[in-house]
Amino acid sequence: MPRSVRPFPAGPVRDALGLVRTLWLVERDGVDLNRIKALTEAGELLVVALRLSRSSVDSLGHRAAVPRAMDAMDKLRGIAWSADVAEVVRVACGRVSGEKPRQEDARDAKRRVHAARG
Repeated sequence: MPRSVRPFPAGPVRDALGLVRTLWLVERDGVDLNRIKALTEAGELLVVALRLSRSSVDSLGHRAAVPRAMDAMDKLRGIAWSADVAEVVRVACGRVSGEKPRQEDARDAKRRVHAARG
């Protein structure tokens, strides 16, 4: 009996790779070499995950794609970010892992309306 396998989240992984590349560009002239190293490793893992995901669905390589992508997201999440960047990273990680987006609660809706009024 074939087991149900979650499809590889290629779109979210490509988006995460774009985020990593953008963050790397912002950080490349900084002095924190550990941050650059972690971003480089995360990017490399995402590239490998995308390449592995293109192999046959029942292959070992394809099954290894998601864990590689999750390892990359763990590296990205492990970097200390400012609050706004940390939120973007959190959402990107959630998309790769398949988390459902958080529903807007009443307080969020009030804040959004208040911000729009200006």
